[in-house]
Amino acid sequence: MGERKVSLGQFVNQGTTLTYLINQDPLKAEFRVPERFLSQLKDGQSIEVTVAACPDEEFKGDVYFIDPQVEEQTRTALVKAKLPNPEGKLRRGMFANLNLIVSVRSRALVVPEAALIAKGEEVFVFTIDQDNKARMKKVGVGVRLAGKAEIVEGLSEGENVIVEGYQKIGPGSPVKVKDVSSPATHDAL
Repeated sequence: MGERKVSLGQFVNQGTTLTYLINQDPLKAEFRVPERFLSQLKDGQSIEVTVAACPDEEFKGDVYFIDPQVEEQTRTALVKAKLPNPEGKLRRGMFANLNLIVSVRSRALVVPEAALIAKGEEVFVFTIDQDNKARMKKVGVGVRLAGKAEIVEGLSEGENVIVEGYQKIGPGSPVKVKDVSSPATHDAL
C-alpha cells in the first residue's frame, strides 16, 4: 500500500484517491527498443536489470509484451517485461539499466577495444609472431561492447594481440611479452 492521501475522520467525495495499491512482485519494466532489433525479439526473452539502489545485484526477468507498432518519431517500439521481486528491492519508478540480449555468438573472437588501431576507414591490430616481432594485421570489426570488440576477419583464435604500447613500435619491432597468464592480451615494451 502506498501513501495515505486522506486523514482519519476527513470527509471524502466520490472519486477521491485514498491511497494506492501497488503490486511489487512481479514488477513490470517498460522500455523502448530500436526497430532494427525487433525481428530478434520474442515473448519470453530474458532481460537483466541493474539499479543504483542495488549496484552489485542483477535482476532477471522475461519479456511479455512487444508493441506491434513502431513510434514514427523515435523509430522504437514499446517492450514490457516482468521481473520477480520477492524481497521488494525494486520500486516503482526506479531508473534502471537494462540488458536485453537479442543474439548470442557462442564462438565470437573478441579483443580489448584498446588494441584497435583505426587508419581512415580501416582497422588494424598488432600481433606477435613466432619470433616475438610485432606484425600489423588488418581486421574486420563486428559488434562493439564496452571495452571489447568482436573481430570477424583477419585474426585467428590463439593469436597474441598487443594491447598497450603499440604507439612506440612498428611492424617487425621486437616485442617482449610482459604477462603470459592471459595469452590474448600482451603489452609491447
